[in-house]
Amino acid sequence: METAVSNLFQNFDFFGYSFPKPQYLGAKYIHRKWIANEVPADCLTVLDAFAGSQSVAYSLKQMGKRVLTNDFLNFNFV
Repeated sequence: METAVSNLFQNFDFFGYSFPKPQYLGAKYIHRKWIANEVPADCLTVLDAFAGSQSVAYSLKQMGKRVLTNDFLNFNFV
């Protein structure tokens, strides 16, 4: 039986392919402090138009800002 299964997939070399470690394109996580420093102190509301993982929004919320977020990715939907 094992031989029959291995013969079944012998023409599909791509089954051994492994994807590289994912890299979130556009991730702003490492830029949170820089972005926070650029927000004026008298600004009460901020917009994170490409929220992604919400790391920037969370940082700004910790600063006491009202945060509006947007992103079209499905994993951001709650």
